[in-house]
Amino acid sequence: MSVDILQHSYNNLDTVFLITGDGDFLPVIKEVIRAGKQIYLAAFSSGLNLELKKNVDLYKELDDIYFKSKT
Repeated sequence: MSVDILQHSYNNLDTVFLITGDGDFLPVIKEVIRAGKQIYLAAFSSGLNLELKKNVDLYKELDDIYFKSKT
């Protein structure tokens, strides 16, 4: 998946939308931004690598969407 993202970010797209909290995607995110593209990230707070959140154009936490508040 990382190779596909990088190949397309040099040619065919303006924005990448990732749904992951895995820090292994940080180099891909940095390269996509270096290529001048936008990157949006959505993830659950549990297991989120905070460096991902700091390095994207837009971050959306999925907890409120998928888990109802018990209050």
